[in-house]
Amino acid sequence: MVSDDDWAAMVAVTRLDHLEEAAKEGREPWPEALTEQMVGHKRRKAPEMQPWLARLDDRPVGMFSSMPGVDGIGLVEDLFVDPVARGRGVAQALIAHATA
Repeated sequence: MVSDDDWAAMVAVTRLDHLEEAAKEGREPWPEALTEQMVGHKRRKAPEMQPWLARLDDRPVGMFSSMPGVDGIGLVEDLFVDPVARGRGVAQALIAHATA
């Protein structure tokens, strides 16, 4: 995650996550501005909290975050893959990359 375009792609993938979560819970989705604020918060935490963005055919389709830990124990969170890209190893690749 280095460019403004990368962060805009993170907003788009995070928005898909928020919309899917709201549908599963039977509630209205959070406002898009809140999604943007949440990604902005994640951006301010970088590079300590490292966000990862997965792309297939140059299209952002997944995200994951990790933080180095103490004594070999770290933190990983926010795994999401766009439903159209599921079953293609995206989550597995994100986890492997983030935990390496």
